[in-house]
Amino acid sequence: PYIHAGLVRLDGIDPKGGVEFGMGRPLFATLSGQGPTRDADMLATLIRVQAIMFDRQERMLQAGVRKHVPTVAEPWIILPVDEYLTLTATIANPKIRKEVAQTMLSIITQGRATAITVVAAMQLAQKELVGSIRDMFPLQFCLKTTDPTQTLMALGSDAIERGAVPHLLPTKGQQGVAWFRDGGDDPIKLRLAEWTDGQVAELAA
Repeated sequence: PYIHAGLVRLDGIDPKGGVEFGMGRPLFATLSGQGPTRDADMLATLIRVQAIMFDRQERMLQAGVRKHVPTVAEPWIILPVDEYLTLTATIANPKIRKEVAQTMLSIITQGRATAITVVAAMQLAQKELVGSIRDMFPLQFCLKTTDPTQTLMALGSDAIERGAVPHLLPTKGQQGVAWFRDGGDDPIKLRLAEWTDGQVAELAA
């Protein structure tokens, strides 16, 4: 409802050509990651969002406030990124790859006060692949992992001793079960609802 009301804006990045987010396309103000200009388009999305962040910071400074309050004119911007690894490891052009990483880091570390949020999905959490940006996300959701190492990389070095065991989930029958962690708090076990393509399309209509 907040998207339809104009208080929330989605600027999506879907490197799989849009097939993951495409069913909900009407919900997105912009959706990049398709066609031969995919890499440049994804970077352009990040640069545009970063520019909005910088502009809001400047006006917040002038107004003497610490937090931007979303309005229809200046909504909360959510930047969903599917297959985040694509942005850090598979962009062929090194200049674009470096600029994507730098711009994303800027948004993640500074965006919160300006009502800009990055939601990144990744299948592998190794720092060698994702980079140091992995540790900049304050909130983590972790679905089933293949081994304890993946669990620790996703949720922190003390996650298992504090109750998070996604690596012990069975392959079938526990889809959607995940652990959520907010900073240094204890991980919380929960189950995410499954939305069918039809439900997403109905929501987006």
